[in-house]
Amino acid sequence: ASSARGQAAEVAAALARGYVGVNKQLRVIAAVLLSANLAESVGADAAIVHAHAFLGGISGLLKMPRVAAAYFARAQRAAERVGTLDAALTHAQLEAFYHMSRADWPRTTAVLTPVLERALQASALHVAEPPLLMLNYVHMLQGERVRAGEHVATLLRVAKKTGNERTFLIASLAEALLDMYRGAFAPALARIEALEERVVAFDELIHVANFHATRAGLLSWLERHDEALSFADRSVAVLKETGTRNALLYNVHAFTPETYLRAWAAATAAGKDPGDLATRARRAVKASAQFSGVCVYAKPFARRFA
Repeated sequence: ASSARGQAAEVAAALARGYVGVNKQLRVIAAVLLSANLAESVGADAAIVHAHAFLGGISGLLKMPRVAAAYFARAQRAAERVGTLDAALTHAQLEAFYHMSRADWPRTTAVLTPVLERALQASALHVAEPPLLMLNYVHMLQGERVRAGEHVATLLRVAKKTGNERTFLIASLAEALLDMYRGAFAPALARIEALEERVVAFDELIHVANFHATRAGLLSWLERHDEALSFADRSVAVLKETGTRNALLYNVHAFTPETYLRAWAAATAAGKDPGDLATRARRAVKASAQFSGVCVYAKPFARRFA
């Protein structure tokens, strides 16, 4: 019976991870709670790592930092009892994601770096992928583009060796973002356009939305406003049924408001009817402001749009 409960806890944890990808947040929470209850009832440490680390993140976002810290500590102890790199990664990735959402860059780095170093030393490349991606964003969001580029380049090499399509696509998007932040809009757009079929075929809702939003932003900077609006609308449409507060939707909230605002300004300056662009811009700005309540690092662009 205990073995069956442990396996059921692992299945519930896998369901939670799947629901994250399709932005079903209430189902994520329900699956995590189920996994936690099952795992705790039989002392299934591998499932406890995931459930307690996830509950730590949820508690933190609900403004309960002490509760969050307690869950993270339990997850870390369970990971140590399991003793595998995969367990260490599960704890580190989920705790670091919470610290990242609070823009606590030193704490994020401190949680991720030991796991990354262990993974690279052991040639466990699949374990190295998530820390490399997250550390890239730690540097990118602080404007440290050289360091971010180093992590992206390493991540792309690792993804090619592991054959992980998801990691390759996300790393390619991160590479395009770096180009964008350097002002190299045309090369960044070329990267995004070359991946369209693979992104759509991969069919993970959050990443499809982020790719469309990034493409919209790049087209907008290149003053190709009609095309930009098309991809901004597609990004928003993808999330229509699930909401936009998911902490993974940085690109959507960074680029859809500016796409609508820039198109409105261009139409107005040219004496053209902007139609409902002002309304679409207001909706995107409101969603961006709500998102910044989940992810502190989003506050600067939320304030800019306001």
